[in-house]
Amino acid sequence: MKILCVSTAAIETPPSEDGYGGMEREMAWLVRGLTELGHECEVLARTGSKAGTLFADDEKDFVATVGNKIDSYDIVIDFSHDKMIGRQYPEKPQINTYQVMTVGHKVNPVFISRGQRDYIGIDGPVIYYGIDLDAYEPNYQERDDYLLYIGSLITEKRPHWVAELANKMGYKAIIAGPAWQPEYWPIKDEISEMEHVTVLDEVAGQEKLDLIRNAAALVHPVGGKGWVEAGAIIVLEALACGTPVIATPNGCLPEYIHENINGFLCVNVPEMMLGMNRLWNITAKRCRLSVLNFNYKRMAEDYEALAKEVLKGKRW
Repeated sequence: MKILCVSTAAIETPPSEDGYGGMEREMAWLVRGLTELGHECEVLARTGSKAGTLFADDEKDFVATVGNKIDSYDIVIDFSHDKMIGRQYPEKPQINTYQVMTVGHKVNPVFISRGQRDYIGIDGPVIYYGIDLDAYEPNYQERDDYLLYIGSLITEKRPHWVAELANKMGYKAIIAGPAWQPEYWPIKDEISEMEHVTVLDEVAGQEKLDLIRNAAALVHPVGGKGWVEAGAIIVLEALACGTPVIATPNGCLPEYIHENINGFLCVNVPEMMLGMNRLWNITAKRCRLSVLNFNYKRMAEDYEALAKEVLKGKRW
């Protein structure tokens, strides 16, 4: 197949070594997997993208960028926010993957978790995220005594729970991530003032891997203000490194976390404290084994199979 893979215009695909960008990273992994399966992929992405072959700096310009080449593609796989290609060419064979909690263009939507799909309330296939497991060497040795949070410092993701949990359990806490908007800066300041808490800016590359591999646990307490977690790459990365996860039963997380196997699902800090007391029962090997199916090759095979159905006339 000749496939037009549409990323976002927000940042480069894949993101820079030290940069934010889960959706764009997943697109790069998908393109690699589809190429390894023998398909020809062109990538519509932000100018400067290493994986890109067609470029624009705003998704409003995506249609003009493709121009009259649209007929040369067998199918479009779209990870972008606005789905401009599918809107312009609704009869074109297409797969539109949604990685947020709303669906705009309702032709052939694909979801990244059952939790996301059920929340949105629109039927469609689920294709889980896949990562390059070879890039995440598991740590089977003794771990350090800190709890780790990596993500945006926003109320919806409740990083302050991590600080509270660490202090009550006698652990250190490392909290890393950006506070994007001025209204979130007080959250960062509050956490920074808490005892035994180290707050870092955004981390990536080897620094991020080292933090994940050596943590006693990754804590992912999302769900404030009605937040629903569609997908959680950081959780997959932690488990691939052999690091157990303490998380809330929110969105995709019950599909990732298996009680007493690779972590615990908890609705509040007291429950998380109980989970921490049971971490001794979880091994790095179990964590690693639990995500073997969350790899980019499986993701590419799932998209390949679905694309073949769409080319035969499947539409939903």
